[in-house]
Amino acid sequence: MLSTTKYIDGHNATIGGSLATHDTGFTERLRLVRKTLGTIQAPFDAWLTLQGLKTLPARLELHRRGASQLAAWMDSHPKVARVYYPGLDSFPQKVLAERQQSGFGGMLAFELDASAADSLRFIDALKLCTCAESLGSVETLITNPATASHCDIRQETRDRLGISDRLVRLSVGLEAPEDLIADFEQALASVFGGAR
Repeated sequence: MLSTTKYIDGHNATIGGSLATHDTGFTERLRLVRKTLGTIQAPFDAWLTLQGLKTLPARLELHRRGASQLAAWMDSHPKVARVYYPGLDSFPQKVLAERQQSGFGGMLAFELDASAADSLRFIDALKLCTCAESLGSVETLITNPATASHCDIRQETRDRLGISDRLVRLSVGLEAPEDLIADFEQALASVFGGAR
């Protein structure tokens, strides 16, 4: 089961998913459900998804490269308390990630050395990032899970899962990494008064 809405489409243009199996019995059952319920994409949405699929390898490399550079910059910034990105030497399971993956992807998360309110002010101060709960798009998407995707989860459960109120999730898009770094720098300066 795969969401085609995210990286496969890659342009925030469609909503869709894919189910694949080698089990012929299950395939026939899925075909019956699809035929009965009409759970298929419209032809134009399917075409847009296929268009996105054609550029997936090139986009993934740009996502990875941008996320890697931004994560390294953030990892050395004094106002960033922690960066969660499997390509960093500071990531506790980097060796495992290297064994399992050929690259480290375009997703990362971080916590500022600040309050939850300051983390939200930082997000608001960004100019290049779009505040959204999605991921895998050509533009960089940013969210605070505690106030967005995970706001319905009880505080003690979020705490147990490591989803702090100041956690910020980032899906790095295709922008030039130096432009994203400059945007993050200006946003941090606007929240913390320019002190690095």
